[in-house]
Amino acid sequence: MLVSASSNIFIPRRIPYVKAVSCNMLEHSQYRSVYSSNCRFCSFDIQKELEKVSKVMMVALLGLIVALVINSLTLSGAGEGLKFYLVPSLDRMKENGVFNIIVGAMNQAFFTLSLGIGSMAIFGSFIDKERSLLGESINIAVLDTFVAVMSGLIIFLTSYFG
Repeated sequence: MLVSASSNIFIPRRIPYVKAVSCNMLEHSQYRSVYSSNCRFCSFDIQKELEKVSKVMMVALLGLIVALVINSLTLSGAGEGLKFYLVPSLDRMKENGVFNIIVGAMNQAFFTLSLGIGSMAIFGSFIDKERSLLGESINIAVLDTFVAVMSGLIIFLTSYFG
């Protein structure tokens, strides 16, 4: 490590080496062509392509989840798993404590909704001006609940398989 005399800041000794290597890389034509093609690719309007891919992939993911739920419903022992998943057991609630169960459910709900709201914030620039954020928030909450319930069905129905 070197210490800069003017500002007492530690400067790694490898900085001159990194500068030399990066300058040498740009001198070679193959590195220049890769660099320039990456710049050209990033300068394209990829918003529409990203939207197209996201719409197709999200619908495909939801279709895959529904197909897995249907497959799980056809397995032997699915009735026991469905009963375990959807019928509450008051004895277990008393054993674990109602407050602990409510807090656990709220933690799960807020965690998954925070992921959805974070995604909405990231992709918020892609939303048309005609769409309201309240409507999008409701869509996120409904889709999040749907995916959570369907995932639970897949997990618990296949757990009792056999």
